Amino acid sequence: DVVTVVAAACGAEPGEVELMLSSVSAGDHRVRRAGEAPATHATVVAVPQLPLDQALRDAKGDAAKVALVWVDTQGHEPSVLAGAVDTIASGAPFIIEFWPEQYRDAGTLEGLLVTLAASFRGYVDVRDPALAEHPTSDLRALAERLLGQWHGQTDLVLLPNT
Repeated sequence: DVVTVVAAACGAEPGEVELMLSSVSAGDHRVRRAGEAPATHATVVAVPQLPLDQALRDAKGDAAKVALVWVDTQGHEPSVLAGAVDTIASGAPFIIEFWPEQYRDAGTLEGLLVTLAASFRGYVDVRDPALAEHPTSDLRALAERLLGQWHGQTDLVLLPNT
């Protein structure tokens, strides 16, 4: 009774998305963007997509009781967060993979930075040895720094406003 599986991808809107399966790593499956067809992700399957808030309701969950949300969706994080308005408002902390190159290429980086600044008071970069808290207004500088690195990504603990 502790775990309920909802067989769906999470995103901003209900519908169907194409999930590209990685031939290299089970941790690298990802929602397909228009025109995207890397050789390492040749197998594509259609899967239902639900907003995270709806998936939680379908699982009979209570956003007020969510202790942590972990989102590592290979560049689909902005869409997942867009479908998590109630869960974010409940005060649950989130951990997200932060991969600015993916968001820039998808055209979602600016919107994500605005959403994070409006929805969370701060963040901790888990790859920072000091584990210091930063205001979300610093995320643009972090994104610019990561854009200059090969495979520039990190994981962020997003600290709720409430």
